[in-house]
Amino acid sequence: MSETYWTGLFSVLRVMVGLFLISGLGFCLTKFRVFRKDDAKSLSRVLIDLVVPAKLLVATAAGLTSETLAGTAVVILAVTVMILLGLAWSGVAGAALRDADWKRRRAVMALSSIQNAMYIPLPLILALVPAESANEATVYIGGAILATFSLQWTLGVYLLRGREDRQPSGLRETLANAITPPPVALLLGAACATIPALSNAARGTGGPAPAVLVFDAARLLGSALTPLAMLVLGMLIANCSLRSLRPGVLAIPLTYRILLAPALMLLALKSPLLNWVGPYVALVLMIESASPPATGTSIIAVRFDGDWETVSAVLLVAYLCALVTMPAWVAVVMPAL
Repeated sequence: MSETYWTGLFSVLRVMVGLFLISGLGFCLTKFRVFRKDDAKSLSRVLIDLVVPAKLLVATAAGLTSETLAGTAVVILAVTVMILLGLAWSGVAGAALRDADWKRRRAVMALSSIQNAMYIPLPLILALVPAESANEATVYIGGAILATFSLQWTLGVYLLRGREDRQPSGLRETLANAITPPPVALLLGAACATIPALSNAARGTGGPAPAVLVFDAARLLGSALTPLAMLVLGMLIANCSLRSLRPGVLAIPLTYRILLAPALMLLALKSPLLNWVGPYVALVLMIESASPPATGTSIIAVRFDGDWETVSAVLLVAYLCALVTMPAWVAVVMPAL
């Protein structure tokens, strides 16, 4: 291993440890019942419905240009392919789970395919890139969130629902599940980016006074993202349990999420397929591919009467593994920054 790799590894590890210490605080406060179980859901709604949209709105309005638009499209396409490959992998490997019922097999497929696109990637990217490049990197993460949330609340709901009567009742509810505040904020920010006055207001370089005030407020709200996201992540993990964990069920999503997905992404980034993308696009793709399964899978499993015990057990182990595996993978692309 080269010296630049080890330098990058320690840089990522230092950031990851700091982020997970905040998660550990949320974990401990929940385990010691300072926070109640429902508090994680309430704070998660604040994060998803307010803080993340505010961050994406400002970053997209200020950072979306003709140059970053191409990179965002690449991220959306690459993340979608990565999710579909995970689905294919788990479908084939899941045939080995002969004694598992259909709910557990579908849970394994959801855990293998749908990665954490927001809680870890967004705070991590903001900690790794220079402040002047934060908007650009956030736009790319926004593309990953758009792709992942769309599939998480459609494909994910289909895979994780436990009974036919708990599935979304028609197209209206399916769309209501898929259309969440972060993607809406991303699209609204993209619209603002096409209007110079609003784009300047988002950058803090001028624009109409009302727009400046709105973007200043959104920027202030978005600044709470990193600590709040990691605190909520720890609280969600604290509600996970190992009681229903089985080695075969764990091995399938863990193999893809922490080994195969980042390895395939690294090969793509080193090949003519993606070796032409910019360094921040490469960093975002590497972070997204190395991320553990989405914590939202547990929320969906509980809501739609799925196998939430299996989901929570896999999530607990996957996030502990990610503390080691994510820095190792992400460090590979760090020298290019």
